[in-house]
Amino acid sequence: MAFLFLFNGILLYGQDLFKSNEDDFEAKTKVSLLVEASSVKPGATVNVGLYQKIPDGWHTYWKNPGETGEATKIKWTLPDGIEVGETQWPVPEKIESFEQITYAYHHEVLLIIPLQLAKDIKPGEYDLKGVVTWLECEETCLPGETEVTAKLLVRDEQKMGESAGMFSKWRKLLPDSKAMTEMTAKWVGPADDKGIRQVQMEVPLEGGKIEFLPFVNEGLKWSIGHKSTNESGEGLTLIKKFIKSETGNWPESIPGVVRVEKDGKVKGYKTAFVFDDIKKESKAPVKGVESKSIWLILGGAFFGGVILNIMPCVLPVISLKILGFVQQSQETPERVRKLGLTYGLGVLFSFLVLAGMMIAVKKSTGMASWGMQMQNPYFNLALLLVVTLVALNLFGIFEVNLGGEAMGKANAMANREGYMGAFFNGLLATALATPCTAPFLAPAMGVALTQGSGVIIASMSAVAAGLAFPFILLTFQPGWLGILPKPGNWMVQFKQIMGFPMLAAAIWILSFTGPMFGKSGVMWLGVLLCVVALAAWVFGEFMQRAVSKSSAPLAICIFILAAGYVTALEWGLDWRHPENRNMANGKIEVKAAGVQWKKWSPEAVAAARSKGHPVLIDFTADWCVTCKYTKNRALEVRPVIQKLKEIGAVAFLADWTNKDPVMTEALHRYKRGAVPLVLVYPPKGEAIVLPPVMSGPEKVLEALGKAVTH
Repeated sequence: MAFLFLFNGILLYGQDLFKSNEDDFEAKTKVSLLVEASSVKPGATVNVGLYQKIPDGWHTYWKNPGETGEATKIKWTLPDGIEVGETQWPVPEKIESFEQITYAYHHEVLLIIPLQLAKDIKPGEYDLKGVVTWLECEETCLPGETEVTAKLLVRDEQKMGESAGMFSKWRKLLPDSKAMTEMTAKWVGPADDKGIRQVQMEVPLEGGKIEFLPFVNEGLKWSIGHKSTNESGEGLTLIKKFIKSETGNWPESIPGVVRVEKDGKVKGYKTAFVFDDIKKESKAPVKGVESKSIWLILGGAFFGGVILNIMPCVLPVISLKILGFVQQSQETPERVRKLGLTYGLGVLFSFLVLAGMMIAVKKSTGMASWGMQMQNPYFNLALLLVVTLVALNLFGIFEVNLGGEAMGKANAMANREGYMGAFFNGLLATALATPCTAPFLAPAMGVALTQGSGVIIASMSAVAAGLAFPFILLTFQPGWLGILPKPGNWMVQFKQIMGFPMLAAAIWILSFTGPMFGKSGVMWLGVLLCVVALAAWVFGEFMQRAVSKSSAPLAICIFILAAGYVTALEWGLDWRHPENRNMANGKIEVKAAGVQWKKWSPEAVAAARSKGHPVLIDFTADWCVTCKYTKNRALEVRPVIQKLKEIGAVAFLADWTNKDPVMTEALHRYKRGAVPLVLVYPPKGEAIVLPPVMSGPEKVLEALGKAVTH
């Protein structure tokens, strides 16, 4: 986004900018590498400093640049035996410009970087080298890059050098990391429908200008806004900011720097705002809340068990079984009731076996909290597939059945008279309910696995009680059999209606699981679900409902699933390599071993060419199939990646997914009404326009070769 400032500057100054000298594209900040000590002993730590002399009116950026900008970075080339420590950043200024907040330095800054020497490093003179990149902005922005070098003398004595005074000066401007290591934060109400929640941070200081500068939170499931409001009290300042979380995962602490400016002096405190309410909840949960949540779980489990009785797997057999009990003991109603209770014990025993299996699974897999699992894309993918299969099962695409031999033995045991027969009737009821309980138990098991063993046993017992309750009730009141709804087609329709909430749950899981697999994650996971649905239909239609018992449909299912796996997960998502889903500046997805794309803008292209770099530009869009084909076959291939590195070319991605007038104008300039468009620019001269669809890298390599020799 920083290049937008450069574009605004171009609009102000017109075409004169492009007619000016190439030096106008060169960064104006002077960068050098300083060493604090003139000599250092083996095994010691020596500080080096990255010194930036910034022209008046311009600024460079802090470790967290804010809403726009880019932090200064250095890529080291160091001798063996020297390791780099964490960069120490002086307290920056908070700048509000063009309605955006950034954190930056004016005039000059020294970034202090500790270097640790090995104990066995040999005495002598060593070369310290690094390539520094930065962004400097005024009304426009310019990227900078330069190589810095310095000499390090290793000997038996340690002496401070000429730059020691400068290090001492800037060390005083570093944030204090000991005075206030923790401060208190509190939530101000719940999150809104957009996942935004206000936080109140308490700073035990008052007077002057007090601000909180958060550290970069890349890779986290939440982000903190840079705008804030302050309220002052007696010895206290309240800073209010907004935090956004699309997944519902909220921070337990917020690290950063509290900046205090008073009487012209600036002081910083490195700290972390900790939520006391979260700490208290984790150490000592409120008894009433905990009790309420457990009762909700048990109540939901019981209700789910009751619902199972009106499913087509269970309802038709209820009347027959109760009438069988009555016929077995017409002499006394008391015996009918005892048989009903024995039946309930059989159901309970079945679900306790299930609970034991669930506890064993939990202990063997080490599953933790539900929230932690929902941050795992592979767990979410498995959950998405399970919920989708549950929905397909409810729609009748395929059925979940027990084997015929097992059902035959269970039915034989259940037909025995007396209490043993009633007990096995309970086991049989659970077995009969399996095709219908699977949809309900799938989410219930997911929630139960996040609880302790006692809650798991209680939850499964509640499901058993719900399933057995109507049966036992009717053994106490056989006359109520007449009010039971008669089995019919309505039961199948009810089962199908239950499929729609499960389908909605699958869409919800897809909405946050897809982005975890990259920019095109939703699309490729959608393709995978379509393939799974097709395989389920083939299985149900030609394996379960067909008269012929040929194994051909099963082979077709395996082929469909294998093709879907390779196409969607391996080729489309490269799902086993999360390092290839890194998001570069400008939200551009970059593969670790692929083309290192940068966000396109006319200014960025001009800046790269002014430094003598050839440029590759890919105008693309998420909805453009031919763009993706060309990118996968002709751009993101090893020969092109190696060629780009070899000639020092810069690759830009122009994403036309959403309407962009600047990109549209660029497309029209090359007589294209839409994407794809692939261009190769030499450092000087006109662009080379490549074919819109390419099945190989030949044309790209040829154009890059011409760009170097142009």
